[in-house]
Amino acid sequence: MGSSFQVVAFPSVSAADARELGDVLLDALVEGEVVRPVSRGGALGHPPGRRAHEHTEPGFEYTRGLVNDGVVVETGRTGFDAGQHGLVVRCRACEHEHEPGVAFMRGVQRWAEGEDDVSYACPKCGHAERLVRWDGPTAWAFAHLGLKFWNWPTLLPELVTSLEARIGHRARIVRGRL
Repeated sequence: MGSSFQVVAFPSVSAADARELGDVLLDALVEGEVVRPVSRGGALGHPPGRRAHEHTEPGFEYTRGLVNDGVVVETGRTGFDAGQHGLVVRCRACEHEHEPGVAFMRGVQRWAEGEDDVSYACPKCGHAERLVRWDGPTAWAFAHLGLKFWNWPTLLPELVTSLEARIGHRARIVRGRL
């Protein structure tokens, strides 16, 4: 069957601010009883709180209580992806969708090595923007901060909006399965 996950990633959060803002988000989830205050540690994260089901689509009863149903705050330079799909990007200027090639992957390597301002140019129209701003039909994000929800039903948009408002940064949702 495998495990499913949802990441609420914040691509515009800097490396310097990620840990502090991750704590702010975790505090908000604990205060709202979305997660429990005590972590099971590492990849198991914080188990669902008593009001978690109020912030998801129906169906929590099927996964609640699994050992791997926690929420993990991930900080550090991370590429979040769906786990089973190839990467496709879309140019904001000309809407050209394409599988990125060598130039994009070189940019990813530079970003992974610490260059936050790496840009990538569309091969069709030449429009360039920061790598972290590129988007597409497949779910992925480059970010220093992400909340990974393991085996939860789909998060309600209101929860994501409240997290964005709490730290003043827009989120990108990445859903996947391992």
